[in-house]
Amino acid sequence: MSHLAITSTEALHSFKLTHEQVNHIAVSLASDIGAAESLMPREFLECHLALLEMFLGLLNTKEQSRIMGAVKSVRSPQ
Repeated sequence: MSHLAITSTEALHSFKLTHEQVNHIAVSLASDIGAAESLMPREFLECHLALLEMFLGLLNTKEQSRIMGAVKSVRSPQ
């Protein structure tokens, strides 16, 4: 397996997601965190939280609140 070093300004692919897809991804990330936070290595959890924050930022407040209900013991992304 090869590894690529990518800086924060580079991307391999660019694509568009529908609002429904963004919602599903955020739900999935929150569910993963809620179910397996204690099993995740710290850096992996931090990446999950960063991704969740990014996707939550694309949703409305009602959707954000509903999704964050899946994350039980983890602080809300800021």
